[in-house]
Amino acid sequence: LFSHLLAVGGVWQVETLAGDGTGGFSDGHASSARFMGPRGVSTTSDGSTALVCDGGNGAIRRIELATGHVTTVLGSQTTVFGMLSDVSFLSGDNAAVFVDNLHHMIYTFNMSSGKASLLAGNGSRGFADGNGATALFWGPTGVAAASNNTVLVTDTSNNR
Repeated sequence: LFSHLLAVGGVWQVETLAGDGTGGFSDGHASSARFMGPRGVSTTSDGSTALVCDGGNGAIRRIELATGHVTTVLGSQTTVFGMLSDVSFLSGDNAAVFVDNLHHMIYTFNMSSGKASLLAGNGSRGFADGNGATALFWGPTGVAAASNNTVLVTDTSNNR
């Protein structure tokens, strides 16, 4: 569903979590917030907060699940980030890792400081194992963080 985030409850009922169904970029209550192509979502270990990659807006959005309040925590429509495709909280829930599919890069995001740091990739597409900017991806789309903060990335166009 375009610009809707869906929550699946314990009784397998699907309901809209956030988004009014119109593409755009606005914070506020979940029923009036707007997203442009939301992609990956991750929740804190206690289930109180969700982070969403707002792919078309190049932003990370935070949803307080108890209140339904949506805020932009990183990026904007004029951001340097490209098509953000997935996000995963790291152990401890104070940081997350996210994928910039368009620029072939992986970032970490510190929730306290609000700052992103490059983890891997350099903006060039390709394939190379390595540390930091020496690692290359081509269209990474998925990311998951293990409990020991090992980061797993799906590198779609490299079929890895």
